[in-house]
Amino acid sequence: MYTLVGSHTSPYVRKLRMYLLHHQIPFQFKTINYLEANDAAFLKQNNPINKIPFLVIEGTTGASKSLFESRVIYNYLNHFHQLPLLNLTEENILSFIDATLDTAILLFSMKRAQINIEEDNAYFLRQKNRIPALLEAIHQYLVEEKLLFSPMWNFNTMSLYALLDWMRFRQVIDLEQIPWTTDFLKTYAHFKEVSLTEIIA
Repeated sequence: MYTLVGSHTSPYVRKLRMYLLHHQIPFQFKTINYLEANDAAFLKQNNPINKIPFLVIEGTTGASKSLFESRVIYNYLNHFHQLPLLNLTEENILSFIDATLDTAILLFSMKRAQINIEEDNAYFLRQKNRIPALLEAIHQYLVEEKLLFSPMWNFNTMSLYALLDWMRFRQVIDLEQIPWTTDFLKTYAHFKEVSLTEIIA
């Protein structure tokens, strides 16, 4: 039995929830808010990385083990349940998606901490420039594979949906200024896993 520990807002958690639901793999979802003291202590005690998500795997003997980081969890699920693997190009695209998300979360967290990311700072500028460059690389892949309007629901498109919907929810960037992103969200919005994992603030 699996227990996925995370939050309703985390895109890293959401894409794993969508993947588990899509492949009809039973799991429990334990929600925590690491901004609250008790949940922060629980996370620190149970995950040395001190991040969400993590997956608790309960054995038939009552023993359990945990997996940390979404990519590790995804790879384990693929191996254990013999699910289709991503090819090398798709692995690269997943790295693009995760890098975009890491950068977006960093910028959002700094703004929430009232750090002025608009100042003339080479580090901040590098982070802000990374997002449009990565989104353009992802867009080129979607165009080449004809995935913008002909849906292929796999871990990559789930990951991209979770990323874009989170950036829209957190107002990290104005997706209306990047038309393909809103086209993508409209194309994939009808999948049941999307509505079952809708962001809850």
